[in-house]
Amino acid sequence: MKKIPKILAYSSILILTIYLFISIAREYSAHKYLSDYKLTLKHKSKDAEYQNYLLKKSLRYSSSNAETLFELGKLNPIGKSKDRRFGSNEYFLEALKRKPTDARNRAVFAWYTGNKTNRAIENFNMAINLHPTDVYTHKLYAMWCMNQVRKEIDITNTVELLQQYNEWQGNDDPIRVYDGRYVKGLSISDLLRTTRTEWDKVQSLISWRRWYQDRAVHKNLADLNLLSFDIGMAIEHYKRTDNRLMLARCYIIKDDTGKAVSILGSVIKEGGTLFKRNLPDIKKLLTLSISSDPKNHQTFYYLGNVHARLNKNSMALSNFKTTVLLNPKHIGAHMNLAELYSQADKADLAIKEYETILEHSPNHKEATNLLSEAIMVKYKDYE
Repeated sequence: MKKIPKILAYSSILILTIYLFISIAREYSAHKYLSDYKLTLKHKSKDAEYQNYLLKKSLRYSSSNAETLFELGKLNPIGKSKDRRFGSNEYFLEALKRKPTDARNRAVFAWYTGNKTNRAIENFNMAINLHPTDVYTHKLYAMWCMNQVRKEIDITNTVELLQQYNEWQGNDDPIRVYDGRYVKGLSISDLLRTTRTEWDKVQSLISWRRWYQDRAVHKNLADLNLLSFDIGMAIEHYKRTDNRLMLARCYIIKDDTGKAVSILGSVIKEGGTLFKRNLPDIKKLLTLSISSDPKNHQTFYYLGNVHARLNKNSMALSNFKTTVLLNPKHIGAHMNLAELYSQADKADLAIKEYETILEHSPNHKEATNLLSEAIMVKYKDYE
């Protein structure tokens, strides 16, 4: 009879050992799939289906892991997940049950709350109360507020911003310009003030080096200062993000069209992706610059380049003609005029432009060679 308790004891130990081994194996598998998921975040091309697969596998082995639940919520931010059984809010709420005092996770939940803006603010405030000195939470709240404002105000609409800037002149509080304007029931003025407050808290909590090197900070603050009409500070922050189009907008609002045109000119000269993707916008900014300073020959020159790129040759001709009218020694405009005349089979006019160039710059090799070619074309036509 004494052997039975020993057998029961050994059996219990064996069962506990097996259970412990299975638990450790499951936790290891869950951690492995979650780690694999985190590795995919470093890749530029992210496969959302594969990421979902890894997180679901991790969750299968450890259903109570709050981090996995939060990542699933972030990966499926709108509506239901692909299996149509569990939506993003459910993932977030389940994660919050597991870690109710995690300030960062609650702030992330607030960020992904979607259209329920009051609920988002409530969760942000709760997150800040849980951890008042957490930089990430304050930063996320500031960026969220700014994103809400951008939904109502188009910061690329330079004409509207210029008009509001002129209306603000002389008033103490520039943000009062937005009194009476709302986005999803939230006051834009209040959102801008909250953004400023949260960034002030972030700056007080981190080192100067971290503050200076964080591009997200400068991008957000640049937009905030632009909307607050602190154009000088907006320019400083846009410089740190190398956002040249927004810099040009700031200089136009500041009534320094010379610098605006110079910046746009650098984009046009490079002719890269930034130029190709923003041709219509660059054209609008140059046209707006002309209305402020109609005697800047460079504005007409760059506008001519844009029109030539858009295959609007007649408008390009007009722009280049205005350029040389304002500055007869502008070699680039004469060269472009000559090229457009050549394309239109107007050899005489092209020759005249090349001769004008050589009058101002006798050693201009390209103009010399092109003049010879134009003369040959002319006499070939005569023959």
